[in-house]
Amino acid sequence: MDQPEDVQIILCHGRVRKFHSSVLASNSTLFAEYLTEANAAKLAPRAKAKGVTVRWILELRQLPCDAYPAGRLELLVIPNPSEIAFCISRSCLTDLVRN
Repeated sequence: MDQPEDVQIILCHGRVRKFHSSVLASNSTLFAEYLTEANAAKLAPRAKAKGVTVRWILELRQLPCDAYPAGRLELLVIPNPSEIAFCISRSCLTDLVRN
């Protein structure tokens, strides 16, 4: 694909995967609900200059069980990026700004 991977899914500590939002949303109703422009982070010019492309971050919150046979994913909301003190894949979340 020509467009960069813009979805990051955190599976567990140290296991992070990147995907294309268009592929996920067109093949899954769950991802179609999560991956909307309203939920996307707006990238600041500084973030774009650093090559940050991730606009959505999801985390596996619960492993597969009887209630959630495929596990439970949760969309991470970035209410105030300046308060987040950790980085994912060397792309600091403070470079992401909510719409």
